[in-house]
Amino acid sequence: MPETSETIEKAQPSNTESEQSILKPEHRLEKPPARFDLSRLKKGEKQKVSKQIKIGAIPEPIKPDVMKNKVSIKQIEQVLSSDLEDAYFQMSPDAQQKFKKAGEQTAQEIKGLLEKTKINVKKIANLIINWLKIIPGVNKFFLEQEGKIKTDDILRLKKDSEGT
Repeated sequence: MPETSETIEKAQPSNTESEQSILKPEHRLEKPPARFDLSRLKKGEKQKVSKQIKIGAIPEPIKPDVMKNKVSIKQIEQVLSSDLEDAYFQMSPDAQQKFKKAGEQTAQEIKGLLEKTKINVKKIANLIINWLKIIPGVNKFFLEQEGKIKTDDILRLKKDSEGT
């Protein structure tokens, strides 16, 4: 009988071998990450790297600028057209077409301004006010007030899209 038990033991791999063969490659332990030579880095970079490098820590993926949420032209057009339905439908069909085309062009120009690093709020407000001047018989104070409100709404859209 002792012979059979020895043959069984020889036929079965040891516990570590069987565990390694059962575990999937993603569950096996890997070598610890290599150490970085921090002496070659500048003082500020050393602190950043030492905070980021921890044994077993998984770095967060860097999101490219393409993945950032951007304000679309459609969103800008919605802000521009809000509260102007009555004035739009009171215009003649020719004036409506002119107003619509100018609004689309204004939205594209505003989108271009929003994509820059430094946003020029005054230019955005002037674009909106000049667009609103197409409406016949509009009060100057109404233009300034609506321009300010719509500029604030567009800037709020930009802020919300950035997540800050």
